[in-house]
Formats: sequence, C-alpha cells, structure tokens
Amino acid sequence: MRIPSPGSRNKGVLLKTKSTLFTAALPILALLSVGLAAPAQAASPQSPTPSELDRVRATMTSVGIDSSTQDSLIGKLEAHQPLDSMTGATPVRTYTEELATSTRTIKVFADGSRSWVDLERAPEAGVLTRSAMTNCATSGAWKVNCRIDISDLVSSAWFVIDYKAVAPAQLRDFRGKGCQILGGTCNVNGKIERATQNSAGPAWAYLNYNVSTWTWIGASGQFGIRVSNGGVSTY
Repeated sequence: MRIPSPGSRNKGVLLKTKSTLFTAALPILALLSVGLAAPAQAASPQSPTPSELDRVRATMTSVGIDSSTQDSLIGKLEAHQPLDSMTGATPVRTYTEELATSTRTIKVFADGSRSWVDLERAPEAGVLTRSAMTNCATSGAWKVNCRIDISDLVSSAWFVIDYKAVAPAQLRDFRGKGCQILGGTCNVNGKIERATQNSAGPAWAYLNYNVSTWTWIGASGQFGIRVSNGGVSTY
C-alpha cells in the first residue's frame, strides 16, 4: 500500500488532501493511482452484502452525504461500479474540518463520494483524546503517539509516529500500522525514510498499502508525513 520521492505519489484510492495543522503550512495528502482488478477466470463479480452496505451508509452519513446521494452511490456498488473516490478522479471540492483531536481534510467527488485524511493533534490540557490506542501529546519539543489515518467510504489505513517540527525537524518510532476494508483484504508496510531534515529534504515517513475487495476492486497507494523546521504536512 506505499519508495519514490513524496512528490511523485499523486493519485489514489483513499484520499488525497490538503489541510491545516495548527498554524503550520497546508498538509498535502497524495495517493497512488487505483486500478480495477481483473476478475479471476470463470469467477463472477462478488456483490457487497447487505450488512456491508449498511456500514457504507453509516460511514456516508458520518461525513455528511445526503440520503439521495447515498442511494446513488449504493446503486453503483451494487452494479459493480467503483466510486469516484476509489479511482483517482479529480475532486470537485476540498475542505478542512477541525475535529476534537484531529485535523480532517475531505475531498468531494462528482458522484458525491468522499475521501478524507485525519492528522491527529496533541489535545489541549484537560481534553480527552479520541481513543486509548492513539494518544497524541506534547512532550518537550516532541508531539508523541500521533496517528495519521487515510480513509474512503470502504477502506482505511493508518500509522502512529512521533515528530518534532523545531530545528532540527525529526521523526521517530514509526509504529502501529494497520488497515481495514469491507469485503476484502489489505496489507501495509512502511518506515521512516529520513529521520532528520537535511539538505536533501524534510524528515519523511510513509506507509504503502494494497487493498482488494468484492473481486472487482484492487488498489495500491502511499501516504505519509513530512516534517520541516516550523511545519508538518501529510501527503
């Protein structure tokens, strides 16, 4: 699912976005191109189950997709057609939301599907974080245990890392990677490619992912984090 240079990864299945983290520069999320997987010989395309479609509807509701658009998107999945958010299509709108413990950038596509990235923030004193698994916090100059998620309506991937955006900008302790997808399988691998900012570029870590679902969708991509003196961004 993600070692070419970060700038070369610009299409994808799960979301590509830009957002603001604290007062830092706009984060940029980029993913690799998605292709439809060829069905196995003599195999018929597998349809999403009713329970899987219910979960897709719940996800659509959570990101603000209206019921009429939901019906249209469900119809595409039932007809074995990928949603625009799965194909690397150009979004028609991109916007950012500041959630309780993360900055979320959402891309909206022509068919109404969406994809988004969450970059976890260290909470203010006394504010609870979203889960015990990820507990982004400030420790001296470091932001520690910070999780980065990338998602669309059927799949997601994530990892946890510590970063420092003051000179010298650094990343450490890449961990907690994972992925999930409805009706299929996924796998991930990644690492810190450049631990400390230098003349070659910012500190940089990435996650590769591969997903397949319902026998007719297959995709791979990469996303990650870049940290420079004074700023942090996702790509």
